[in-house]
Amino acid sequence: MGVEVAAFTDANAQLLRGAGVNWVRRNALLWAAVEPEEGARNWAALATLDQELQTASRLGMRVILIIRDTPAWAQRDGIPCGPIRADKMAAFGAFVRDAAARYAARPYNVRYFELWNEPDVQTGLIAGDSPFGCWGDGSDPNFGGGYYAQALKVAYPEIKAANPQAQLLVGGLLLDCPWTAPVNGRTCQESRFLEGILDAGGGAFFDAVSFHAYDYFGTEVGVYANGNWNSTYATTGPVLIAKARFIRDALSRAGVGDKPLFNTESGLLCRARAGTPECETTKANYVLQAYATAQAERLAANVWYSLEGWNGTNLIDGAGKPLPAYTALKVASTNLGKAAFVGNKTDYPGVWVYEFTNGAKRLWVAWSPDGQPKPMALPRAPTRAFDALGKRITPAAQMTVDANPIYLEWPR
Repeated sequence: MGVEVAAFTDANAQLLRGAGVNWVRRNALLWAAVEPEEGARNWAALATLDQELQTASRLGMRVILIIRDTPAWAQRDGIPCGPIRADKMAAFGAFVRDAAARYAARPYNVRYFELWNEPDVQTGLIAGDSPFGCWGDGSDPNFGGGYYAQALKVAYPEIKAANPQAQLLVGGLLLDCPWTAPVNGRTCQESRFLEGILDAGGGAFFDAVSFHAYDYFGTEVGVYANGNWNSTYATTGPVLIAKARFIRDALSRAGVGDKPLFNTESGLLCRARAGTPECETTKANYVLQAYATAQAERLAANVWYSLEGWNGTNLIDGAGKPLPAYTALKVASTNLGKAAFVGNKTDYPGVWVYEFTNGAKRLWVAWSPDGQPKPMALPRAPTRAFDALGKRITPAAQMTVDANPIYLEWPR
């Protein structure tokens, strides 16, 4: 279980540690800052990041560190969020090798690196200095993924040479909509970016795929959807399911094997309804649903975006006080963080049930996807029952579930 932070301050570190978080994502390894002139290295420019990474390592947290920001002398399209010039790829490789040698070693101990953040966003749609994007090329049938593969081919052997234990992730893919099932008259060509990587032979040059999966809050408790993926609370559940299966299908077709998947930005976007009781309740429920579903889908990590938030995804308020979603994260971490997924329980029509084991405990997570109350006649009364926030529920052999997910616990 993980969380992205805008800054890994001492206060934030204590909040994450208190929630039992063991993955932290930082979008902060800026090539342009370290190498403003070709061949130079100004690591002092990242002094704040250095301190943050040392703190994370000291707390035993695993960091996913994003490498991005093309320096002016290496820009193909004249923007830092965009691609590297072909004749500067070797220079990029040298930088990546130095960065991996530095940060994968003590006292930082970073093992996971991403190349850019949402590189499948099209050039020109966002500001050139954006912290995400923008390698996407609408004139290319595979949306620029083939060119991005060249950066992977350069970076991968350099990272492994610097530290064989370091892992390279495809930069967190936005995957705005699937080209296999386009919506609203769109071609959804953007999602061919991954096919472009694979068609260009990039499959041998990354260890895992990072992607992003957000749902959008409706107006009532429990209601959310992602229309671009024909995904809703009442039908397919959290959109991370559809996106993870889309990626696995692409990897399977390319014959590159079952590589690990990381959902490095998970969240419920409340937008104009951010802060309302309905949003905050649904967000807390969604935290549990997303993390439980991520384990059911065999994801290597599920990283909430973010502690500080965007469009209402925040786990803390402006004063740093934990919100209900933070509490839900803490409860989920305690009960599912070290749990093993067993399988889906299909005995209860209209109810989603995931079964886990955690030490001497057997644990179910259950909810009614359409929000309507559903009875569950259990084999026997649970020894303990509680909601997403850890509030106790009276256990019984006959339980009723609705839009609010609950935990049901028995001895193994």
